[in-house]
Amino acid sequence: MAEAAARSALALVPGHAGARHVLAACRVAAGALAEGADELAAVLAAMPGSAEVRLHLAEVLARLGRHPEIVPLLEEVVAAQPGLVAALRPLAAAQWESGARTAAIGTWRRLVDLRPQDGDALAALGYALRQAGDRDGAKATLVQAVALLAAQPRDPTVPAPALAEARIGLAEVLIEIGLETPPGNEAVADAVALVQRARAEAPGSAALILRCGAVLHRASAHDAAQDCYAAALALDPGLRDARLYGAMLRLLHGDLAGGWPDYEARLHAPSPLGHLRAPPVTPWRVPARLDGQTVRVALEQGAGDGIQFARYLPLLAARGARVEVVAAEGSPLVPLLAAMPAVSAIVGRVDEAPAAAVTVPLLSLPLAFGTEMDSIPAQVPYLAAPAERVATWRARLAEGGDGRPRVGVAWWGNTAFANDRLRSIPLARFVGVLKRRDVAFHVLAPRLREGEDQAVGGLATVHGGIRDYADTAALATLMDVVISVDTSAAHLAGALGRPVWLLLPYEPDWRWLLGRQDSPWYPTARLFRQPARGDWEGVVAHVGEALDATFG
Repeated sequence: MAEAAARSALALVPGHAGARHVLAACRVAAGALAEGADELAAVLAAMPGSAEVRLHLAEVLARLGRHPEIVPLLEEVVAAQPGLVAALRPLAAAQWESGARTAAIGTWRRLVDLRPQDGDALAALGYALRQAGDRDGAKATLVQAVALLAAQPRDPTVPAPALAEARIGLAEVLIEIGLETPPGNEAVADAVALVQRARAEAPGSAALILRCGAVLHRASAHDAAQDCYAAALALDPGLRDARLYGAMLRLLHGDLAGGWPDYEARLHAPSPLGHLRAPPVTPWRVPARLDGQTVRVALEQGAGDGIQFARYLPLLAARGARVEVVAAEGSPLVPLLAAMPAVSAIVGRVDEAPAAAVTVPLLSLPLAFGTEMDSIPAQVPYLAAPAERVATWRARLAEGGDGRPRVGVAWWGNTAFANDRLRSIPLARFVGVLKRRDVAFHVLAPRLREGEDQAVGGLATVHGGIRDYADTAALATLMDVVISVDTSAAHLAGALGRPVWLLLPYEPDWRWLLGRQDSPWYPTARLFRQPARGDWEGVVAHVGEALDATFG
């Protein structure tokens, strides 16, 4: 009725701003958000000074995900009315979503200054500070937010999602601090207590329960974490992250048969290699014979994953398949994989495969082969450095060699990896290994991290001639042992059948299992685990003892 009245008014007075505003509101209420945004933009053109229209348009644009358009829209409002709280909150959110993180933090701070008792604003600021890397600031801000939200009068039987979210945000900060600062036990215990309270305050929110599970997972409270994942899935069976995280926990505990099927939930992420279909109801299983059939295998995730699961390519070839590997253009893994006898071709996209071909993501092959703990294909080496690369590197090493044993080292991984801060060792802690003079250390990367050159100095050799993983493989082949954190260098040494000492955080990635010093994936690997959360000093000391025993 309101929409009809608005249209009638516009028929009588075309361009009437008030009628168009009503029409816009009606279109938004009906779910026609794009139409509503267009109408509101037209109203704003007629009433450019209206803060009300700007706020309404910003709300609709946010629902459409058009955040960059919101920023200038609301910046004008705030410039005209600096104390308008209703504009500051959506402006900060739009700045954040648009990538203007510093500006967003500044806007949240302005809002908090205006409303120091606003627990929601403090919680949002704390979240932003954590994402920006200011953990101390995030912790202090979220402590205050939790206190304010918890003090608000409420019925304890009624869910309190805002309070639960603030508690979880604080727990996430504490767990990061606890995992990186030995011994970290108090911070981790506080995080566990916070998420347990948060879960009780938001029992119907699958997303918040999933976040509780993730904190408990990182706190090594695995049973409680798995319970959260199951509860989140019961509330929302389509919550793929809950399925994926639960799968990784099962894999961590060695339940491969139970973990692989749900690990397929990872496939819903977009891939630059072409369309990877959602997991079929009945996953592909490798038949006994694949004579002449093309199997196109798509690389996925990181280089370490590609190296670890390349072991399945010869198994496909052994069953008669023509194996093609799908790799992004310029992938540094291509020279290494192209040299595998099992690989017939390297191609650029999944969806250009012949109609009769099977297309499968690389990390779905353990499921396709029905891999369990007693059937992991652990025959090494299954990769080999090209002979000409080995010859080149042997000559280079001989030029500056002095007869000392050679040790390849990698104490950091890709900074883009979400958990890099946990798996990489700060040079200040790792340098104790490099200071011994009875071995020659060689960095298995073409360059050091920024600021590390002077600190490393003459302790280790950096070889700028490393172009790709074929070069890294050749260099690793010539090492007496490789010492590496959980990064591609460790996988490569293991795949080459070289002795590799793997340095692991207290809560490791699922593929390294729990409590053991060996790996069923890599027979030549020796695992050095943090004895306590964040304790790299203990790991480095253990490595020093092992070097003494091996080369002393």
